[in-house]
Amino acid sequence: MRIENLDWDNRLIFVPDSKTPEGRRLVPMSRRVVKILRERCGERREGWVLLSTRAASGHIRSIDRLFRQARMKAGLPSAHGPAAI
Repeated sequence: MRIENLDWDNRLIFVPDSKTPEGRRLVPMSRRVVKILRERCGERREGWVLLSTRAASGHIRSIDRLFRQARMKAGLPSAHGPAAI
């Protein structure tokens, strides 16, 4: 997710890359998500939102591992994946 795809004023995330044209969409952000992403982005106005020092690309490419860890910590069954959000 890139900072350039975040519409802070309208609280929307633009998803430009998808396997299908129908996958390109706008996703609403709650006030809580806006707050968290603003903290994450700081003063940056462009670039990746989720930076990583371990990834060769410099950013997180998939949230699957992070989501799985959070799901397990919350005690949710494996049926709850990122697509269920």
